[in-house]
Amino acid sequence: SRSGCTLLPFRLHAAPVPAARCSRSSYTLLPFQLHAAPVPASKGALDADETAAMAVADTTLSKGEYKHAMEVTSEKLIALLLSGVTITIGDLGKLRLSFGSKGVANLEDFDTASMIRNPKFIFTPSKTMKAALASAQFEVEGVVEDGIKYGSIASYRKVKGQTSGGGTTEEPGGEEEGGGSMG
Repeated sequence: SRSGCTLLPFRLHAAPVPAARCSRSSYTLLPFQLHAAPVPASKGALDADETAAMAVADTTLSKGEYKHAMEVTSEKLIALLLSGVTITIGDLGKLRLSFGSKGVANLEDFDTASMIRNPKFIFTPSKTMKAALASAQFEVEGVVEDGIKYGSIASYRKVKGQTSGGGTTEEPGGEEEGGGSMG
């Protein structure tokens, strides 16, 4: 991290522009637009054992104790969530149940089995989580076009025969040689 900020890696993905949105009056008609997307989760997802090991580091708890506490907590919290209680998850945020329904004019016409819609859990980040995201900086980690991954903006431009320029800045050290990779 730089100057106390977390760097959030992302890739630019090329997506086709719908014909109705293309403008003949523009100087350059691009067949696609670039959109930012987070780097895939394969970059780092912790399983239960890894989470337990990370959580008990620098404590007197064992991984087994932590995992048992989480299992018991999960059983109890799920029941509470389903009963409508909002749960605070440490300093991460709050979790609650949400759903909608179709409306009826008569009470007798309401059928829960067919009229409840879109049940889901909603997570609301804490002030600490919101502040962490607000102070994070985003960093381009490459470009993906037609399934081909380019490791940097410079390598994408080189393969496409483009000169530097545009609205995206590239981090120092991103001037790598070569083209993309399939994946």
